[in-house]
Amino acid sequence: MAKLNEWCKAARIAMINKDLSVKDLSAGTGLSRSYCASILNGRARSGPGIMKISDFLGIPVSDEPIRS
Repeated sequence: MAKLNEWCKAARIAMINKDLSVKDLSAGTGLSRSYCASILNGRARSGPGIMKISDFLGIPVSDEPIRS
């Protein structure tokens, strides 16, 4: 099992602190629930998706999750 990168961890922590589910994140960003989950789990690496999630959660955008 691969480790989550720092951005994914920060996003999960922000969600916990704000008591948000992936469904809430999906509704707030306009991204599908499954796509949000894929980004959070590090399976999808979408620059625009990461930016939307970062903006919604109020966390900094890192270059790390965007690189292949």
